[in-house]
Amino acid sequence: AKVTALLQSPAADGLYHRGIVMSGVIGPLLSDMTESGKPLAEALMAELGLSGVKELETVDFHLLAKAYKKIKPALEREGKNIGCRPFKNAYYYGDPVVNGFRPETAKVPLMVGSVFGEITSFMPSPWDRNKMSEAEQEKALRELLGDEGTDTLIPLFRAAYPERAIIDLPRMDFMFRGPEIPYLAQRGALNDCTWAYKFNMDQPIHGGNTPWHCSDIPYVFHNIDLVEYPHGPMADAELPKKIEEACFGSVMAFARTGNPNNEHIPAWPACGAGVERTLLVGRTMRVAENFDHALMEVYVKYMGPVFERMREEMFGSMQH
Repeated sequence: AKVTALLQSPAADGLYHRGIVMSGVIGPLLSDMTESGKPLAEALMAELGLSGVKELETVDFHLLAKAYKKIKPALEREGKNIGCRPFKNAYYYGDPVVNGFRPETAKVPLMVGSVFGEITSFMPSPWDRNKMSEAEQEKALRELLGDEGTDTLIPLFRAAYPERAIIDLPRMDFMFRGPEIPYLAQRGALNDCTWAYKFNMDQPIHGGNTPWHCSDIPYVFHNIDLVEYPHGPMADAELPKKIEEACFGSVMAFARTGNPNNEHIPAWPACGAGVERTLLVGRTMRVAENFDHALMEVYVKYMGPVFERMREEMFGSMQH
């Protein structure tokens, strides 16, 4: 999200050549505020007895946090800016999907992608897919999503992820992936240097887990040997290293030339107007066009309420 924001910030022009947006397209989770933070600053000043906004910079953090927690509920009830998210102004031109990309950045090469499971895969799975027949998996999905949701989603999931068990369906991310699709569509129509990816590599820890938010980072930085989760009993013991070379090789090629293609991956075309060409990085490595768009159009309808219920049960109220 920092990269997407920098592209919308004129002061950053000329300070970068290209960018990689990893699990961070600005969407509902980090949507822009609709008004400035002036009421928030004024309320904080009143609560702390300050006469000037610059004095807020000198307040002890603990006092500032205590004051914020006290004034936040009233501001929230009034629909005011409560901070933590940006507001469109002269320094930040707003969410590009809503306000358009700044023409100054139209030709900046970008790699944009996310992880199969993201936040959803942080939650322990109630199922052991290694011990379930497909009929048992479908029965579990019907109990979770109902007949309509199951009948709608299973064919779309199989088309998008033919290499996956259908029980992986409820562990698929939509908070990050959903906003990526319109972002890539608009960006791909501007240039021929926007590349889409999906990190689809299950991790062998705990008997095999769908990849979660940030699980791709060691592969990108070529240091999987420094963390535990890429290792464990696998049919192909060399697979993690192959994926590491693919991720690292793509990043290094992109850093050098603005094009991520390299010897460790299949030919990976850039996105274009109306077509997203996504490199799926996993046990099966492939490039697919608009591979999950039909699935994502209906996924939130059925999985959104289920995820909210699961999240409340697991974590209670959560802020990113």
